[in-house]
Amino acid sequence: MSHRIRFGLSSLLALVSAWGVAAQAETRAAVEVSPAATSTPPTEAVPAAQAVPASDATPAGPPDLGIAPGTELDVRETAALLEKFAGNEDVVLLDVRTAPEVKGAHVDGSEWLDLQDPYFLTKAARLDRDRAYLVFCRTGNRSAQATTILKDLGFPAVWNVRGGINAWKKEGLPVVDGALPPAPLAPAPSDAK
Repeated sequence: MSHRIRFGLSSLLALVSAWGVAAQAETRAAVEVSPAATSTPPTEAVPAAQAVPASDATPAGPPDLGIAPGTELDVRETAALLEKFAGNEDVVLLDVRTAPEVKGAHVDGSEWLDLQDPYFLTKAARLDRDRAYLVFCRTGNRSAQATTILKDLGFPAVWNVRGGINAWKKEGLPVVDGALPPAPLAPAPSDAK
């Protein structure tokens, strides 16, 4: 049975990945404009109002954390990165444990997406690829699985937090209990038609 589940998971990952590539191609095709329609004669100046200010530019991807994506992080490195990037919504500590585990103790400011949720792949595929994800669980096993899934889905900036919440608490790092943290932010819908 586990062989069938693995086969089903890899098939589903391939399908979701193919869907993402097809959707990106359709989006590019819908917004492409012919070069003749966009060229400006050399003597005609482009009005300043048409220029896009740098602050309004589309993000160039996830923030650079200074550590190669895919690298496994320990909890001290993770805490240091969270402190360094405090207030940056594009750096996410993603908790992939179950609801009862997360309610028992979680890291303040983390976001939650249960790996055991039957819709995990669907929800994960909708996450914002312009964010950096530091993924953790209880001990590091499920987060390693989630990290692999996110990489297979094409996420460019994903790290597994080795040791999970158990190592976090063992190091004396702060946790909170009670309510569940929020779900990760999905990208804003495109205005392109």
